[in-house]
Amino acid sequence: MNRLLRLLIRALTFVVAAPLLHASGGSPDAYIGLHAQGEEYEGPKFVVPSQVAGKPYFFRVVPDVSARHFKAFRAFPAEDGSFGVILHLSENGQRAMDIMTQTNRGRLMRTIINGRAVGTLTIDGDVRDGRLVVWSGLDAPDLKLMAKKLKRLDIPAPGERSGELEKKKKR
Repeated sequence: MNRLLRLLIRALTFVVAAPLLHASGGSPDAYIGLHAQGEEYEGPKFVVPSQVAGKPYFFRVVPDVSARHFKAFRAFPAEDGSFGVILHLSENGQRAMDIMTQTNRGRLMRTIINGRAVGTLTIDGDVRDGRLVVWSGLDAPDLKLMAKKLKRLDIPAPGERSGELEKKKKR
């Protein structure tokens, strides 16, 4: 319980401190959080209400997986003109993601990056390859902040992708 309280205090501190740092000219770190769906009965200190496709849901305040669980990212241009990213999990991140996906199967997960919800999906299986894709919703300043915290990987050439697919087909 003490650990949960400390995590809640850290999350709330970020929510309050990030705008103040930004306003004072300071440079906040990138925030990446994967928040599992919660229930209203968990209370306002632990879950926040949100609309998804016009329906009310609650998401946990404390993320199950956070920026410290990722080691790198790869940005790509999204169809809507924004950017998407492929987030690469660390070993600890893979364990945290395994726990999250196993204990929340069939529920929603919200991805929040730098204070904005950039994706909500239904947890229907495990993340076995150590990568999580955010398809769109990021801008250049988001990527710049993320690069301060995580290693930025280059986008592979199209030939590399097709070569990887052909290798998988042969197996």
